[in-house]
Amino acid sequence: MLALSCALQDGLTYARNEMQARAALRSATENATAWLRDDHHDELRFCRSFTQKGYEERSRLSPFRGCIKYAGVSATDEENLPTWVVLDNITLPCNAVAHVCRLGLSLLQLDLRNCKLQRIPDCAAQLQSLISLNVSHNEITTLPPDLPPTLRKLIASENRINAFPEALLKPSNVQELSLSDNPLIQLQDDMHRITSSITALHLCHTRISNLPEGFGQCHRLELMSLGSNHLSALPDDLKNLQTLRQLDLRNNHFVEIPKCVENMHGLTHIWVDPNPLSERAKRRLHAEQLQRRNWPRLQHVVWI
Repeated sequence: MLALSCALQDGLTYARNEMQARAALRSATENATAWLRDDHHDELRFCRSFTQKGYEERSRLSPFRGCIKYAGVSATDEENLPTWVVLDNITLPCNAVAHVCRLGLSLLQLDLRNCKLQRIPDCAAQLQSLISLNVSHNEITTLPPDLPPTLRKLIASENRINAFPEALLKPSNVQELSLSDNPLIQLQDDMHRITSSITALHLCHTRISNLPEGFGQCHRLELMSLGSNHLSALPDDLKNLQTLRQLDLRNNHFVEIPKCVENMHGLTHIWVDPNPLSERAKRRLHAEQLQRRNWPRLQHVVWI
């Protein structure tokens, strides 16, 4: 197991051309799944699923720190390359990631957490089948100007991003976006250009003190997390978020409940604790919890 871990790390770190990177990925996947087929099932969470397109095996390789942690092999894949790859907790030079991106054209999910990346290679936009990209816990300061057109989920939390990504200020298919734990501090004034496809937006711990107009056009938004910031007010255009179901305003500076929130009639869950709410605001929340005049679908409210 140790030998496999070392071999994989060396293969990915020092791959100098696409053929070497291809061989490293294929070998790692074959060896990992072969190891699982032996007598190690008790040590792992092991999941097999059978689909109409063929047998697909996804394995959680917890002991392999510093190498491929998830390996997915599809029998329908011509090259037998993984469709689900996680390179977790490994120091990868950007050119090695570039090799993975260039040869992994059929990748569906790519996880690059804890890889000490300072940027994402532009070639990542060439992954034409990519649905989910996780680049959290890195040292990234900005995202590429273009993202794969198929991308639905982008997790870029806990980096050094200080501006809302330009790639999300134009039409895209991204539905879930997390920029939490980034020093955004102040968002741009052109948020009206934000992609309208987003259904879940996470902006917790970003130090923002003002939310500009523009988010109100996200007519598909169902979840919005703004916790642990410096907000004391919200823009009026958020009243247009009639599909919003869950709103997290915890640990901010709200004294009163924003008027736009009262007009979000689809809310089912709202968190406003701890905030320095006035007694008047607390009474209104308590009354709303009992009577549900503004939020008829309300199931859960926390303000203390």
